[in-house]
Amino acid sequence: EGFIVVERPFTEDWDEALKEAIITEDFAPSLERGGTVFGAFDEDALIAFATLLPDFFGSEGQYVQLMQLHTSYEYRGKGLGKRLFELCVLEAQSWGAKKIYISAHSADETQQFYRGIGCVDAKEVNQRLAELEPYDCQLEYALV
Repeated sequence: EGFIVVERPFTEDWDEALKEAIITEDFAPSLERGGTVFGAFDEDALIAFATLLPDFFGSEGQYVQLMQLHTSYEYRGKGLGKRLFELCVLEAQSWGAKKIYISAHSADETQQFYRGIGCVDAKEVNQRLAELEPYDCQLEYALV
């Protein structure tokens, strides 16, 4: 099964309002449910983050979701995303998960990143997540 690269213009605009929304609408509820948020900072500026949700799903309860993994554009290529992912792996393992599930942006550089760290197409697709972001690629990362 192969992939076709199709041009779909996408503007990444992380303005202050969006950053605030992510903190209040994503980080806070994730933490309240027992999830984990990792952040990387340059002095006081948040430059990269990852959010791991504690809700198990899949036919055997094998998955937890990597809800977000983002590195600010000017800090990419320095290993921050990989390090944050490694921290998520350790956390998911401590929870007893077997796999991390990622509904990943379909951008070529995003796919190269995830596949480069060992992610593969998800064996079981979470239909709810796939329907929320129909252009995302549904991936998984085995923890065992």
